[in-house]
Amino acid sequence: MNFNPDAFPTCARTVIEKQGVQGCPAGSQIGGGRGESANGESQEVLAFNTRVGRLPGVLVVLTASGMILEQTLERVANPYREDYRWALDEILPPTSVPPQERAGTTRFQLSFGATRQYRGRTIGFVETAAKSGDTLGFGLWSEFVTGQVLLPTARTPLAEPARTIFRWGSPNDQLFPPRRPDATPSH
Repeated sequence: MNFNPDAFPTCARTVIEKQGVQGCPAGSQIGGGRGESANGESQEVLAFNTRVGRLPGVLVVLTASGMILEQTLERVANPYREDYRWALDEILPPTSVPPQERAGTTRFQLSFGATRQYRGRTIGFVETAAKSGDTLGFGLWSEFVTGQVLLPTARTPLAEPARTIFRWGSPNDQLFPPRRPDATPSH
């Protein structure tokens, strides 16, 4: 998979905080989906291309709760490079809000399907050379304040050609145990 953030306009977090998502430039929304809360309520999720310092990034906006998740788009670090190339690293600022009162989701689905004309051709925010039916692998590496580290992974076949390919939280997700740096891949 390849990401093309430089081909899309960006929207700053401050713009969304002050003006809402309608204040973002045309073409900066690069995806969308649904988030489900522990009580079963569902809400719209929107993704915007951004910059976080010098790094490309994604702003994930949970519209009903007003939450903005800021993520950097980075190359994966060792020991995960053998299986993965890219990471969306979520930045969680310190907060005084108790955990049980923080907005969040128990299930999340986000698709990056944006395309636009760039330098004379149609380009997607996320592109792949995989063919229909090829299996793509995704990982969600998490480190908690308790020191626990998890790497649930999902494998999904590419059902349609082109650019709507990155979906996390689909019914076909399969969870595997976290990969130890010295372990042989289990998938």
